[in-house]
Amino acid sequence: MLERNFPTFWKERKRLAFVAVLAFLAGFLFYARVDAYVFGVQVGVATGLIYAAVIAPAALIICLFLPRMRFLIEAIAVSRLLVALFVFAFPAIGQELLLQPILMAILVVSLGAVLSRTVLHGKIVRFRTRTWRAALRPRHHLRRRPVRLQSATDWQRRFVGWVDDTAPITA
Repeated sequence: MLERNFPTFWKERKRLAFVAVLAFLAGFLFYARVDAYVFGVQVGVATGLIYAAVIAPAALIICLFLPRMRFLIEAIAVSRLLVALFVFAFPAIGQELLLQPILMAILVVSLGAVLSRTVLHGKIVRFRTRTWRAALRPRHHLRRRPVRLQSATDWQRRFVGWVDDTAPITA
């Protein structure tokens, strides 16, 4: 029933679950050392729940309206978790990072872009349109196509196939 009524949600279920779990873990690790409680819940748990509640719908919106960027979502989730592990391991430096949100955002997105190319996905090759008119049509950008990978390892192909729920195409 879900697959018929909500096709995009059904296709992106693995990606959304993966991103939500990593967002919760990152939010928890960012504030795990804080000994404070909000409504009887430790701040790290509350922050993790807020991260997951905000980031999962944002990821769904990106998958709906910008399907070409769907692979950057999990790369940024992994980079956010790595930065959270760094903040947890080195609290003095981590506190300074948490106080500068622009620097933190630049760090997370840059690390996500690097991780996407080197560790998670490999080189993603875009489908080319034949004419400018076809490229400017909105439905062209809203269409979810199978991914084409070039020079990807076997692990990267399996990960992309799992998270995208389709086998990648070799470019």
